[in-house]
Amino acid sequence: PPERIILVDTSASMSLTDTPDGATRLRNVLQRLDEAPLGREWLDKTRNHWFAFDAHARKLDDRQALDGLAPDGTETRLGVALEEAWNLYNWTAGAQNIERPVPRVLVLSDGHDRGRLDALATARGLGMTVDVLSPLVRREPDQAFVEFADVQHPGRILLGSELRLRVALRQSGFGGVPLRLVLESDGEREQDDRSRDETG
Repeated sequence: PPERIILVDTSASMSLTDTPDGATRLRNVLQRLDEAPLGREWLDKTRNHWFAFDAHARKLDDRQALDGLAPDGTETRLGVALEEAWNLYNWTAGAQNIERPVPRVLVLSDGHDRGRLDALATARGLGMTVDVLSPLVRREPDQAFVEFADVQHPGRILLGSELRLRVALRQSGFGGVPLRLVLESDGEREQDDRSRDETG
């Protein structure tokens, strides 16, 4: 059967209990793994290699090890986890003198990546196809929020070159309130004369 790497996020943000049933995000996304449209039959069609990750990836013996996972990691670094899981996957194959194709990757995470290594660039560099399954998060009807709906940028950026980003924000509950988008790089605010307040 085809090979699949499955990475389960165990960072601290996965301990939040803002899911519809009040379970942690980790438990919610693991439950979603068993439900439609995925489900155990879908997973049975692939040879699965299980990993947990926060700042680093660690190999799990089997699916049963998911029951013992705790969302207590201090940092989420998805790019590093993809690279480490790939290396561990290849190391076991090399020890058995097996040639394996690049597996498809399934990431179970809320997406709060804090790593400096670009996860998308890492996946592309390794030739991976990555799917993401996120936990369902409950929002109160009157809860105001702002979130990124879409970010577009060049696929290749040269060191020292200018970069233009196209960012789309989705907001609710802030009608008539000016919002400011601030770009920071390594903790330092980037100067941009074109930035301005926008009312959404």
